[in-house]
Amino acid sequence: DEKLARTHKRVVQRGLISKRESEVCDTLNSIKQKVDEKVLLNSGVLRNDPYFEQTVRQLISLGLSDLNINATFDEKQFITAQIANEYLLQYHNQQAKYEYIIPERIAAETPQKNYGLT
Repeated sequence: DEKLARTHKRVVQRGLISKRESEVCDTLNSIKQKVDEKVLLNSGVLRNDPYFEQTVRQLISLGLSDLNINATFDEKQFITAQIANEYLLQYHNQQAKYEYIIPERIAAETPQKNYGLT
């Protein structure tokens, strides 16, 4: 998953969660699964950026705690920002494609009528 790969890269660059990349990957994967579940249960959560960020923050705190990983507030904030931004960017890009590409396709596929104006 591209979202996870980009987040993993940034977390490793900062030296967060663990020195071992495999542990970072496992931790982020666990958190991502929880975020994915939340989004699948309520896709509308992505329509409200601050609420989604708060939800991700809570899932990260719970996920790190469940895995017995101690992280500072700043580390949790950084991870929250990375994960939330990836999801929101994907969501807003999909919305933009839907709003701008689909109408263009519909217009292109709709027969144009002259109505005798020319």
